[in-house]
Amino acid sequence: MKRITDEQAKKIKTLAKYEIPQRVIADVVGVAPYTVSTLLSESPMRTVTLRSIGKDRRCKLTDEDIAEIKELYEKGWSQISIAKLFNVHQTTVTYYVNPARKEYANKRSAKYHCLYMTPEESARRALESYHRKRKILQEQGMLGEPRKKSPKLEQETIDQMCEYRKAGMSYEKIAELTGYSLMIVNRAVITAAPELRQRQRFTREQVEGMISDRKAGMSYKDLCEKYGCRVSTIAWHTLKSKDNKTASKERRKKNVD
Repeated sequence: MKRITDEQAKKIKTLAKYEIPQRVIADVVGVAPYTVSTLLSESPMRTVTLRSIGKDRRCKLTDEDIAEIKELYEKGWSQISIAKLFNVHQTTVTYYVNPARKEYANKRSAKYHCLYMTPEESARRALESYHRKRKILQEQGMLGEPRKKSPKLEQETIDQMCEYRKAGMSYEKIAELTGYSLMIVNRAVITAAPELRQRQRFTREQVEGMISDRKAGMSYKDLCEKYGCRVSTIAWHTLKSKDNKTASKERRKKNVD
């Protein structure tokens, strides 16, 4: 799994300022929707590390301890003296005060990870680490209580949802009546009755008209009024166009000039 680049992260944050849906942003940038959600989230699960609060059981040293170790080493303390002071091994001190040693250790760890761990084992450990961190942050009061799972869908409920949908009722109204989330209702209805899947609202000619209007400089607000749809619909069709991407770059260059 590749990490997103700084350029992709900057593009995601820029598109988010225009209130474009995260799913559309993920499709434009070429990443998973979860990646976009995680990057834009201000949850402690992303901003807080267990080491920073002294709860990482793999590490004896906190960020403050590491900063103090580097300061003592710069003042002339030996690595053995620092190791005894913090009750760690000398190689631990070397890891933090010697950048070359740290780089070598990281490369060796990555090589071991690729050679001796299967993708399934790596995914299992990552999931365990995620749940362990979430539990600790909840105990610290940094996170709210976990969401309650929705009750299991019965076949009678699914049939009732399909009948509501055939009668022309919206997914939002069905979710309100049945007490399930919009995503669960949408998935249940489409799985049980694929013929009820929403079809594309706009023709190819209308989509091309949206793209040409956007290239001409028309704002999202004016496009919404013209075609009678939401900003997310306009963004979905226009941002996927390669020609529109080129036009956007040209407009940015003109603004810079």
